[in-house]
Amino acid sequence: MRLAPAEAMRPPAPDHYRRTLLERLGIQGMPPALRMIVRNLERRPLRSALAVLGIATAVAIVVYEAARQLGLAFDNAGHGA
Repeated sequence: MRLAPAEAMRPPAPDHYRRTLLERLGIQGMPPALRMIVRNLERRPLRSALAVLGIATAVAIVVYEAARQLGLAFDNAGHGA
C-alpha cells in the first residue's frame, strides 16, 4: 500500500489528548492559536517563566539606559543625608 508523500510525512497522532487548564475550568471557544499557546505554557512552565523573566529584565535594562541617556536622574532621595 503506497501513501501519498504528504500523508507519509504527517506525524502520528498523539496517544492521548488532555484538555488544557482553561478548558477544564469551563472556558470554551478559544481560537486554535491561543489553545496552542496555553498548551505550551502548561507543558513547559519553567521554560515559560524563564522566558518572561528574561524579557522583563531586558525591558528594564532598556528603560533604565534610555532614562539615563535622557538625563533623568535616579537619585537616592530619602536615603541617607
